[in-house]
Amino acid sequence: MKHIIAILIASSLILFPLLTSCSEKQTKLSSDTDQTLNLSDETAASADTAAQYAPLPSRDAGGNDFSILIRSEWAYEFDVGEQNGDIVNDAVFTRNTNTAEKYNVNLKFISSPGDWANHGAFEKLITSSVLAGDGEYDLIAGYQACLVINISNGEFLNILDLPYLELEAPWWLQVGLENLTFNGKCFMVTGDIALSALEEIFCIFFNKGLARNYNTPDLYAAVKDGGWTHAKLLEVIKDVTADKNGDGVMDANDLYGFVSSDTYVRPYVVAYDTPTLKLSDGSAEIIWNTERTYNVVESLIDLFYVQNARYAGAKDDVITAFRNELALIVPSMLGYASVLRGMDTDFGIIPYPKYDENQESYYTTTLNEATMMVVPITVKDPDLSAFLLEALCRESTDTVAHNFYNISLMTKMTRDDDSEEMIELIRSTLSFDFGWIHSMIAVVSGAQYSNMVRDKNSDFASWYASQEETITEKVKKLETIYG
Repeated sequence: MKHIIAILIASSLILFPLLTSCSEKQTKLSSDTDQTLNLSDETAASADTAAQYAPLPSRDAGGNDFSILIRSEWAYEFDVGEQNGDIVNDAVFTRNTNTAEKYNVNLKFISSPGDWANHGAFEKLITSSVLAGDGEYDLIAGYQACLVINISNGEFLNILDLPYLELEAPWWLQVGLENLTFNGKCFMVTGDIALSALEEIFCIFFNKGLARNYNTPDLYAAVKDGGWTHAKLLEVIKDVTADKNGDGVMDANDLYGFVSSDTYVRPYVVAYDTPTLKLSDGSAEIIWNTERTYNVVESLIDLFYVQNARYAGAKDDVITAFRNELALIVPSMLGYASVLRGMDTDFGIIPYPKYDENQESYYTTTLNEATMMVVPITVKDPDLSAFLLEALCRESTDTVAHNFYNISLMTKMTRDDDSEEMIELIRSTLSFDFGWIHSMIAVVSGAQYSNMVRDKNSDFASWYASQEETITEKVKKLETIYG
């Protein structure tokens, strides 16, 4: 973890692009046309970091097509036809153009629906191509949680066996690589090349105006002192409530100390340090069924049904409540800062709390729809695919990541220096749970926490006992896949 923190803070290269609601992925909210992409304004940290790694060799791809399968809902990460004055759009355009010109290659983006509603069809596209042996896709950018189905079919190359990839460099997400590797195999990877993997990092927003009105203690200080815990969260929200419309019924039109939804309950698997599996020597030991997990589930139910909190229907409802000043605190994702920057009342950004003060660190993770990069086993030229994957990710750092991080997130979206410090902390404590990432195979998932909270069922032990045989069987399959 110290190594990860050092790389991330020193480089300051990670991107947090604009995030709209899930239904509006392709309509980005930035209107920063007054800011221009300035490639000559690279930071000293960027130059120093890049100098640690040998430049890629010269290469001429002969002007041939290089086909990348992408999800249409996240097309803005890759498929940009022209510059339009939007920071993210123009940075992606520059990244693509620079790479294409430097290596004489035609980047061809093949777009297909690939969100949760269409994930099955996207997976079948990959499987059909592999079975046909047609080498149609040179790279694939897909849904983290769903690509594991294709991994289970043996359809991707081991990333660790490919040349050119400087996977220890800061343009790759180090913690992603570490937590996606089992038994010397890693089939998907992400980094600055994938905007969604960076915009969808979980965090907490709080309303500074409401905090003052309700005499909320200094949350920044609590985080820095290590005292931002589940108990502190309960303490902060316990007296924050108001029947705003005076109808005598507390509902979505009223003020709560805390508003959340299914999406934001799931990350507590990581945030409250209840890992599902322990990987060692080719084996995956199930370690989820513990006293700590029981306590975490009970604490989450206590949060929603004893204290002044509201369980919303969807993540968009959560951000709507916050924008309407009907919530003191909401869990969210860093990219939503772009949606909130028009608020009249100031807001702050802090990490998810620790479970208790005995927990070693704050932890966060990403929404599991975030983009991962994979290379099909039937790719025509694995060497070229690896080369251009590395080239695109490197180029993303000095265009998309560098410019958006410095201009948009830190300058346009945050409201104070403390929030900037909190963002650094959140980035540095990013983690993944291997079992949860592979939940479509292993049946261990953060979704179980949200299911239990929604059902007001705190008996995790009984649930696990009813599923233990299935979970054990599925985890054995996971060991075989990575065997």
